[in-house]
Amino acid sequence: MPVDKPVRRPQHGPMHREVFPSPGDELTPEERALLEQLEHGDDELEASRRGAPSTRVADDVRMEGTLVSRGPIHIAGVLVGDATSADAIVVEPPARITGHLSAVDVVVNGRVSGDIRARRRLELAAGADLSGNLLEQPEVLVIHERARFGRS
Repeated sequence: MPVDKPVRRPQHGPMHREVFPSPGDELTPEERALLEQLEHGDDELEASRRGAPSTRVADDVRMEGTLVSRGPIHIAGVLVGDATSADAIVVEPPARITGHLSAVDVVVNGRVSGDIRARRRLELAAGADLSGNLLEQPEVLVIHERARFGRS
């Protein structure tokens, strides 16, 4: 069933989590502000993310759209769209993501077709299959044996 409006999840703060079913949906001013803060490394945002609840996309879920959260995001299912976190994004097996990831820390142990921005740490685990670009040099880059990284 097509969804015309964003699906709003219960909030525990100004930006707990927002899920947008269609890539064409517009971001709210609050979401735009969060994305802007993430891109520029805002110290106030860094302090506000501590203790934020995590968001999980289970392995039996297929989601299309944009996912934005102050807390960590764990993805084990299918995401067609972008994910942005003020904390960490963890891509767990058997996840498949077609879209961009942006967070302070990113751990990939599934398939990602898209660009990644990890400000502090990027880890490609043994099960990682990344097809895309690093949009900026993270402070720490860890690539385990059997991880695959490159454009396809």
